[in-house]
Amino acid sequence: MPPTLTVTSPSSPPPPPPPPPFPGSNEESPEDIVRNAEVDSDSDDDELDDLAFTHPAQYKPAPWIWVPRDPFGYSELVVKDLKRAGVEASDDGATLDKEGIVKVIRNRECPN
Repeated sequence: MPPTLTVTSPSSPPPPPPPPPFPGSNEESPEDIVRNAEVDSDSDDDELDDLAFTHPAQYKPAPWIWVPRDPFGYSELVVKDLKRAGVEASDDGATLDKEGIVKVIRNRECPN
């Protein structure tokens, strides 16, 4: 490809500078970016690096699971299984009727 030539006259303003290679670029080469990333690594990130590819369910506490009580007793089995697995769960304060509608008792604290 032949080089491009820009001709300007004294009365015209100079052409604008070329845009960066990609948005947000400070025109560093990929090698510089990698080198700077290695230098900028912080010891506080070491703990995060140890867990980088670990699912959060393996190192964060599990949330409370509130299962609505059903007329067939299935919720009691689910709650027992969850507690056995180490997950806090309860079926107090909410019910599920035969049509599948959940009714919650309002102004009640989460079950303990």
